[in-house]
Amino acid sequence: MKKGKYIFIAGLLAIISIMAIFIVMYYPNLENNDIVEKDEFTERYGSYVNKAVIAEAMDLDTGYVPIENSAKGDSYNGEVIQRVLYEYGFEYYQDELFNDAGVAIRAIDHDTGLKEERNSELFEGELGYHAKIIFDEDGNIKTEGDYEAADFFIFDSDPVYDDEGDVFKCPLNFEIEIGVAKELPVSSDLYNYNDNSKIIPFFVFTIILSAAIIMAYIFIYPYRYEEAANPFKTFKNWKAEINIALLIAYLSLVIFVIFFFGANTINGRFIKTAELNELPAFLELLPLGNIILWIMYLLGVSLAAFEIKRFIKAPLYYLKEQTIVGSLFKLVKRALNRIFSIRFDVSHAILKYVLIHFFLIVFLFFLFRNYHYFLAMVMLMIYLAAVFFIYFHHVDKVNKDYHKLLDKTKMIAEGNVNVEFEDDLGAFAELGDNLSHIKSGLKKAIEEEMKSQNMKTELITNVSHDLKTPITCIKNYSILLEREDLSEEDRSEYIKNIRTYTDRLSNLINDLFAISKANSGNIELDLKDLDLKSLIDQCLVESEEEFKERGLEVIKKYPSEELILKLDSDKTYRIFENLFSNISRYALSNSRVYVDVSVLDNVRIEIKNISEAPMNFTSEEIQKRFYKGDNSYDSLSSGLGLAIVKTFIEAEGGSFDIVIDGDLFKAIIEFEKEKPKS
Repeated sequence: MKKGKYIFIAGLLAIISIMAIFIVMYYPNLENNDIVEKDEFTERYGSYVNKAVIAEAMDLDTGYVPIENSAKGDSYNGEVIQRVLYEYGFEYYQDELFNDAGVAIRAIDHDTGLKEERNSELFEGELGYHAKIIFDEDGNIKTEGDYEAADFFIFDSDPVYDDEGDVFKCPLNFEIEIGVAKELPVSSDLYNYNDNSKIIPFFVFTIILSAAIIMAYIFIYPYRYEEAANPFKTFKNWKAEINIALLIAYLSLVIFVIFFFGANTINGRFIKTAELNELPAFLELLPLGNIILWIMYLLGVSLAAFEIKRFIKAPLYYLKEQTIVGSLFKLVKRALNRIFSIRFDVSHAILKYVLIHFFLIVFLFFLFRNYHYFLAMVMLMIYLAAVFFIYFHHVDKVNKDYHKLLDKTKMIAEGNVNVEFEDDLGAFAELGDNLSHIKSGLKKAIEEEMKSQNMKTELITNVSHDLKTPITCIKNYSILLEREDLSEEDRSEYIKNIRTYTDRLSNLINDLFAISKANSGNIELDLKDLDLKSLIDQCLVESEEEFKERGLEVIKKYPSEELILKLDSDKTYRIFENLFSNISRYALSNSRVYVDVSVLDNVRIEIKNISEAPMNFTSEEIQKRFYKGDNSYDSLSSGLGLAIVKTFIEAEGGSFDIVIDGDLFKAIIEFEKEKPKS
C-alpha cells in the first residue's frame, strides 16, 4: 500500500511539474510583441490617428473649426462645442499617440505657416507604419503610405450632418506625416500593443488540455492508493459541499491570477515595467512565478478530479455519506425511525394514533360540513385512503427490513462472518448496528483463535525439534559408552557431550516452564527492596569466565547514588543472566560490552555490544519465541531467552526494547523509580 501511494504522489508531482514547465516554455514568443505591423496597428489605433490628426490641425490653425452649427437661431454655439470636444476628446488621442516615444510626426498648416515635429529622427530608421495625409484647400483628403482616404471615417470630403444640424468639416491646406518605429523602444507606450485576441484562446486551450491530462491520470490510477495519500486523504474526510465550494473558489482565483500574470508576461507589460524600473531580479523570477501558478492550478484540478472519481465510484454512497445534505437526511430519517420504531408500548401507540386520526376526522368533517355533507364524506374517504396507503407502505417497509435482517442473521449463523450491514434497515437500524458489532467481535474472536492455534502448532513444532536433538544425541552417546573397546579419552569426551546436551535439555525445559507460566498469567512476584547495581555486578561476575574466553571487556557506567527498587530478585537475576548469556554467545570476540545505568524520570539500563554475525533480523523478530539470531539449532539457545526477559520485565512494571543499528545490538530496560515517601 505504501509503495503504491508514494508512486502515485511522485507520478502526480512529476506530471504537474513537467506540464507547468512545458506550458510556460511555450508561452507565445515575447520578442515578437514589440514589432509593429501595419494591419494590426491600423486595426488597433485607426480611430486614434483620425482624432489625433484633427487635434493637431486645431493646434496649428486656431481658426479651424471642425464642428459648425447650421441650425437657425443663436442658441447653439458650434465653437463652444468643438472646443469641448477638443479638450475632452481629440486632445486625449493626440497626447496618447503623438507624444509616444515610438511615434514621429511632421505637421504643417500652409495657411498659418505653423509647423510641428516630434521624434523626427525615427523617420530615418525602419518604420512599421508610415502614412502621409494631405488636405487641400477644399478639405479633400489625399493619402500616401499605409493610410487610405477611406480610413478617415469620421470626416468625409463632403459635409456630414446629424439630427441636430451639426456640420463636420475637414481641415484646409493641412498635411501631416506619421511614422511608427518598427522596433519600438521600451519607453514607448505602444510597446507590446497587441491585444489579448491570441492570448485568451491560448490560455483556454492550455487550461482545458492540462486539466484533461491530470484527470486522466487520476482516473486511471487505482483509487485505494489515491485515498491513502495526502492531501487526498484529508480531502476525503470533508463533506462534498465544502470540497466543491473550496475548489470553485480556489480554481477561480488561480485561473484569474494565471490570466492576469500570464497575459502581462506574454504581452510584455511586466518586462517593460521591470526594465523601466531596473528590476532584473523580477525578470529572472517571472518564469518561476508562472510555473508556480500553473502547479497550483493543476494541484486544484487533481483534487477536483479525485472528488469526481469519488462520486462516480459510488454515487449513492457519496450522496448519502459524503454530503451535508445526505447527513441531514440520515439524521431526519433516523429520528423518524425512532418515532415509528417497533420498540414501544403497542397499546399506548395504538391509542395515540387512534386519537390523532379521530380528531383529524372530526376537524375535517366540521370544516367541510357547511359546504356539503357529500363533500365532507368525500374528503374523509380521501383522508382515510391516504392514511391506509401511508401505513401500508410503512408496514411493508418494516416487513422487508425484517426479512433483510433475518437473512443476514441466517448467514452469520451459517458461519459467514463477512456479512455487511450497509443496507438501511429502518426500524431495525439499531438492532442491525448491534448485530454488526457482534459480527465484528465474532470475527475478531475467530481470528484470535486461529492465531492462537497457529502459535500452538508453531510451539509444538519448535519444542519437538529442540527436544529431539539433545535427546537423540544423549541416546547416541549412551550407546557409544557401552562399547567395551572404548578408550578412556573417548569415554571422557562422550560423557562431557552428554553433560552438554543434558544442560541444553534442562535449559530448554526451564525456559518452557517459565514461558508457560507467563502465558497463563500465573507469574508470582516476590517484590522486595533490591540493590540493582549489586545484582548487575553479581551477574557480571558469574559471566566473567565466558566473557574472558571470548576476550570481551566490560565497561560499566553507574550513577553515584544507591539504586534500591521494588523488584523480584530471582526474576530480575534471570533477566540479566539471559542478556549476558546472549552476549557471551553472539558478541564479537575481543570487543567491548557497555553496561550503562542512568536515572532520570525512570531507571534506565542500556547494555550494548557488537555482534559477531550479521544481524539479519528486526527488533520485533528477535523478541519472538523460538527465534534465534543465528537461525541455527545447534547452539545451547532455546530461542526463548529474550521472550522471557521481556515477559519478566513487563511483569515487574518495566519496559523492554531492542535497538539494532548495523552491527550494534542494544538492549534497553526501564524500571519505574521508587518514589520518595512523604
